Amino acid sequence: MNWWIGDWLRYGNAQFGERYRLAARLTGYDEQTLMNYVYVAAHVEPSRRRLGVSWSHHAEIAKLPATEQPAWLDRVVDNRHSVKDLRVELRAEATARGAPASEHPADCDGRPVCPACRRPLPAGTPALSSRSAQAQAA
Repeated sequence: MNWWIGDWLRYGNAQFGERYRLAARLTGYDEQTLMNYVYVAAHVEPSRRRLGVSWSHHAEIAKLPATEQPAWLDRVVDNRHSVKDLRVELRAEATARGAPASEHPADCDGRPVCPACRRPLPAGTPALSSRSAQAQAA
């Protein structure tokens, strides 16, 4: 159902502008949840979506380039990865490539969001790499 809502809102946003408050009243979901649905639906096109793979798995790979998503979804299916396993592998892969693994993924408008609850972070919050986060904690 998350796909239906995300795709429905994408269509509605394109036709009528963002109406998350109205959609929240109609669906009973909070606005941030609806924004997350739109983000994932926008970043994982229907042709790449997999039956039998959870929405949460798709949400994790949504931040990846479209060309990389099918291979990661294949890994989820082949290795029966939990969402936690997928996160660990995504971080390990990003570290191996030298790319920072963002601690603050962006919402559909590019604003950083909390990786745990996906709520928007205060304006000006940078996307932190895991190395930056560790350095700040030290």
